[in-house]
Amino acid sequence: MMKKQLSFLVIGLLCTGTCHAINVSSTVHSWWGYDNSTTMNGSADGFIIAGSTGKGGVHGTWDDEWGVVGVVAEKIVEHGGYFCPYQIQCANTRKKRRSWTVYYAPSGYKSSQCAWLCEPNYSGPDCKEQTATPVMCDKTLMTTKAGGKYAGLKIQTTGKDSNGKEHYITGFRQWGRDPEHDVVLGVIKYMDHGVMAAPVQIKCGRDNWKEIDSFVAAVGMAPGEIKLLCAEGYKVNSSNTDCEPINPDLCNTQDMT
Repeated sequence: MMKKQLSFLVIGLLCTGTCHAINVSSTVHSWWGYDNSTTMNGSADGFIIAGSTGKGGVHGTWDDEWGVVGVVAEKIVEHGGYFCPYQIQCANTRKKRRSWTVYYAPSGYKSSQCAWLCEPNYSGPDCKEQTATPVMCDKTLMTTKAGGKYAGLKIQTTGKDSNGKEHYITGFRQWGRDPEHDVVLGVIKYMDHGVMAAPVQIKCGRDNWKEIDSFVAAVGMAPGEIKLLCAEGYKVNSSNTDCEPINPDLCNTQDMT
């Protein structure tokens, strides 16, 4: 149903102008080579697990809002990040020339899908330097296929604005009101035991004045580095195409009793 003016009045009374804001940090720019640019450097379609740009897919938590599902870093550190699945949806207010991002847990979300993913020679919480042999392997495949860590994720079509999770996200930049743009650290390719991650720009759009429909207009590569990050207990393989066990014996036997 179309959003009611009363709901936005209540929300406006409960939060400030940063109500729908990610946590922007300039500290992370140099770690990922982001130059604060507003340009897109090509497509980042690999970021999208579910949903689609435009209004071609299933609507989100409101029937006049559309979005996409991708894996985004909640916390960015120098050698990796803490990544979780998110539904990134573009919101609107009826008869207002605005479209902005909101973040929700997608349908099928499980907390076990969140993980620290790190550069070579770094591991664990905050991707600290690895100084000892790993004591565990995260053996779940880092894929969207059946049995993979990110399998079963879909667009959430119900819920309330109060369930927004923007405040969990650390990002590179956010700007604009019509439309809003975010630059976050996102996964752009999924492999067996690792991912490729890079700065990703999400741009909102709107049409159908005055009722207003809002949607993700584009998802693209932001200027910056693309890095291969590995799951706990894994290292980059010799061909730099995926991650392999640091200690194969440990990965093979850790579940045995």
